[in-house]
Amino acid sequence: MYNVLISLAAALITYLVFTALLGSVAALLPAIAVGGITFFLIGRWVSQQMEGDLRALMPQLQAGKVDEAKGTIENIKSKWGPWQPLVAGQLDAQLGMLEFARGNLEEAKARLATSGRFRTWQSSLILGLIHHKQGRKEEAEKVFTDARWMAAKDPMLYAVPAYVLQRDGKREEALSCLADGLKSMPDNQILTEMKNKIANKKAIDTSRFGQAWFLFFPEELRKQQILAMKRGQMPPGAPQPEASNRKMRRQKR
Repeated sequence: MYNVLISLAAALITYLVFTALLGSVAALLPAIAVGGITFFLIGRWVSQQMEGDLRALMPQLQAGKVDEAKGTIENIKSKWGPWQPLVAGQLDAQLGMLEFARGNLEEAKARLATSGRFRTWQSSLILGLIHHKQGRKEEAEKVFTDARWMAAKDPMLYAVPAYVLQRDGKREEALSCLADGLKSMPDNQILTEMKNKIANKKAIDTSRFGQAWFLFFPEELRKQQILAMKRGQMPPGAPQPEASNRKMRRQKR
């Protein structure tokens, strides 16, 4: 990692200079300070450069250009991964999430496994879903549980495992999972509604959970888009009419 090497070099040079002037013991503090400041400044610079490169990513994803989005992430990884610790692992997690959305489970699993402990809680839940889809249900439940340590206040950390447990016929386990979520988020509508539906053995309308839900269950988004198109409605995830009209007006100008 270039940042680590440069920061260590800066600390070493500072240590040698101050040792010659003040002695080895007195040189320790300025060496540590210079190394730490150098690491911080380079890390901040790398983050700013990455933010600029990542601006192209969201329009690509919104337009459904997944291959272009993958290329953008790969380029950013090759460009900035060697500079800063954690960057390569975080970008591998993003690539894994993209592959999961496309249904490429093996490729997604490989990417998420590479990202290791640098995964976000979202990518950890997706890894758990992959384990579940491939029959490793105990491993899936462990990953779901471990993900809660990353962001205990997000309802999806409980709603996603509960939904999977409910589909497996583990109704009591699903209710227990939702109860855990409601302890930290007692007024959350998603968890409350899901708990009531499961407790009363009623179907869960996941379309009410918003776009965040489709990150974990992209197959449900595709089904809803097909149904909406058959009904002549605007499919979920499609550009809104007003946004499209603005685009057309700009083109005419």
